[in-house]
Amino acid sequence: MIKGKEQRGQRSLGWCLAGSLWVAVAWSGPVHATAAQEQTAVERFPVRVTAVIAGGQVEIDRGRDVRIEVGDRVVFQTKSGQRYSGRVEQVGDRQSLVRPTDPQAVLPLATRGDVWVPAERFESEAEPEQPVVVDPEVVPVPPEHPPWKRLEEEWSEQDPLLARIRPLRPEERVSRQGGRVYGIWEPRFFSDTGQSEWYHRIGGEYWQENPFGRGGTLRIDGEWQRWQFDRPFADDVGDTGLRLDRASYVWGGTRYERRRYEVGRFLMPGMPELGLVDGVAASERLDNGHSFGGAIGGFPEPDGDLESGHDLTVAAFYRWVADASERWTGVVAFQKTWHDGSQDRDVLVGRMDWMPLEGWQLHGHLWVDLYESGDVGKSSGPEVTVAYLTASRDWNDQWGLHAVASYRRFPLVLRDEYQPTAPDTVLRDHNQRVSLGAWQRLDEQHKLSARLGIWDDEDDDGGDVEVAVDRTNLWGANSRGQLALFHNRAEFTDLYGMRAVYGRFGGGTHWDVLYEFSQNHERGLPSDLDAYYQHRLRATYGWQKAADWSFSIIGEQVFTDDDAALFLGFQYDRSF
Repeated sequence: MIKGKEQRGQRSLGWCLAGSLWVAVAWSGPVHATAAQEQTAVERFPVRVTAVIAGGQVEIDRGRDVRIEVGDRVVFQTKSGQRYSGRVEQVGDRQSLVRPTDPQAVLPLATRGDVWVPAERFESEAEPEQPVVVDPEVVPVPPEHPPWKRLEEEWSEQDPLLARIRPLRPEERVSRQGGRVYGIWEPRFFSDTGQSEWYHRIGGEYWQENPFGRGGTLRIDGEWQRWQFDRPFADDVGDTGLRLDRASYVWGGTRYERRRYEVGRFLMPGMPELGLVDGVAASERLDNGHSFGGAIGGFPEPDGDLESGHDLTVAAFYRWVADASERWTGVVAFQKTWHDGSQDRDVLVGRMDWMPLEGWQLHGHLWVDLYESGDVGKSSGPEVTVAYLTASRDWNDQWGLHAVASYRRFPLVLRDEYQPTAPDTVLRDHNQRVSLGAWQRLDEQHKLSARLGIWDDEDDDGGDVEVAVDRTNLWGANSRGQLALFHNRAEFTDLYGMRAVYGRFGGGTHWDVLYEFSQNHERGLPSDLDAYYQHRLRATYGWQKAADWSFSIIGEQVFTDDDAALFLGFQYDRSF
C-alpha cells in the first residue's frame, strides 16, 4: 500500500485539474456571456467518419455540399458516448478532412458527429432581376390546374400570404425512412509466429419517422462481429457475436411537445457518456431552452456483447444553454447503479462545451465518485475519477494553439466494467497527461506545427514531442505532404523517429502513402540487445460512388530486424 500522503497527493492532482475545468467555465461566462448572446445562428449537420487518414486526420462524409469551410468545428461521439472535438483542415465536394484536437483520440470508422456551420452561409445573395421580353403577338395560355384540395377560405387580402397556413404536426407528416449498411474486413499476418488474425464486421442502422402515425421515430443500430486467430502451434480460436447498439422509439421533444420520451436501448439523454440504458427515459424542455430528465433500466456491460441483466441504473440530468444557438452549454448528471442486487456506484458527472465562432473553444467533463466507509480500497467521500479538458483557438487561419489535460483513476465497481483489480491497484493506479500544441502558417502552402506531451502514472513518467511541416499542392493540385520528427519516452523504451506522408484529396477520392522509421532503445537490457529499428509503410485509397456509396482499402506493413507484420483492410458504406 502506498503512503497516505502519496495518496493525498494523487487526489490533489485530480482536484487541481477539476478546479481548472470549472475555472475555465467561470472565465468563459463573465467574459463572453454577452458575446454568446450575439453569436450568429448555426446549422448542425450529421457526419460520419469514412476513413482514417495518415498523419492523424479522419475523413468525414460532408463537404462543400453543406457549406463546410476550413476552420469549422466538428464534435464526434463514439458508440460508447465519449465526445471529441476536431477542426476541419481540408474540404472537398462531399468530403472533408478533420484533425481531432486531442492527438490521443481514437475515432473508428463510422463514428458519428456533427459539424457546426454558420447559418449566414446559406443566405443566398439576391440575383438581379432580368427583364422579361414579351411578344405582343403571342397571347400566353395559362396551364390548367387541378382543383385545389387545401382551401384557406378564411384568408383575406389584408392577411399575409401564409398567415393561416398551419405547419404539419409530426403525426400528420408522411412516414419517412432511411439508414445505412457497412462492412469491414481486416486480416493481419505475423511472420515471427506464423499466426494470422481475421476480423469481420457487418453492421447498419435504420430509422423511420412517424412509423405508427403518432409522430415518433424508430431507431435500430447493430453490428455482427466475427474474429478468428489461426495459430500454427496451437488450436485455432474464434468467436462470433451480435451487438445491438440501439433499438428505441422516441416521441415528443418537438416544437409542439416539450416532453420527450424514449423506450428501448439508447444512450442516456442529456449525458451520453453515462452509457447505454435498457429501459425508459423522460425529459422536458423549459421556456428558457434548459432541459432536465432522467432514465431507469438495465445497464449493459461495455464489452463486445453489451450483455444486460446483471446491472440496474437510475440517472437524472439538468442541461443549461446560454441561448438558442447552444454554442455554450453545461450539463450536470447523477447516476446510481446496482450489480446483481447489490448497491454499486454513485457518480456525479459534469460536462461543458463552449464553441463561439471566434475565440477559444473549450470542451471538458468531470466524473466524481462518491464512496462510503465500507468501500474497500477507497476513502470515504468524493474522489475525482475522470477529469478531461481541451482548449483550442486559431487566429484567422494563420496560427493556432491547442491544449489537452486528462486525469483518470480506477473507480471501485462491482460489475465487469474493468479487468479484476486488487484493492491496492484500485487505490494507487492513475494516469494523468498534459499536451500542448501550436501551428503557424508560413505561407499559402506551408504550415509548421509542434506538439509536446508529458504523462505519469503510479509507476513511471514520460513524454513525447513532435515537429512537423505540412505542404499543400505538393506535386499537383489537391495534394498534401508532411514531414515529421518525433520522440517518445515510455516506461521501458525511448523511441526516435521520422514520418513522411504524401496524398491527394478531392473529386470524390482520396489516397495517401506513409513511411515511418523509428529507432527503439530498451532501457535495462545489455548494450547488444537494447536497440532495434522499425519500418512502417502504410497506404490507403478511398472513393465515393455517387452520394450514397463509399469504399476504402488499407494496407500496412511493419517490419523490424527479425520479424514483420502485414495488416490489410477493406471497408464499404451504403446510405439509403
